[in-house]
Amino acid sequence: MVTTPTRAAPKLDGQTLCAFKAHKNHSSLGVWSDSALGRLADTLDGYDYAQSTVRFAPDQPLPRKIVKAILDERANEIRRPSTTQQ
Repeated sequence: MVTTPTRAAPKLDGQTLCAFKAHKNHSSLGVWSDSALGRLADTLDGYDYAQSTVRFAPDQPLPRKIVKAILDERANEIRRPSTTQQ
């Protein structure tokens, strides 16, 4: 049986803020940004993350303060005037 990941992708000012995905063995929070998570490296220390995605076990969700920091950083990036926004 193939399981399709579930996904939610809220938008802010017409741009994707983030996406939540649930897979069989992990869940993830992704942002459409090459740099937002990098600016949170100290906050994300100890978490499995790459350039634009944080992965976590379904039974160990990200703490609220981590999710808030990620979403705040992405929202600031979306609202920051720039010609190179993702």
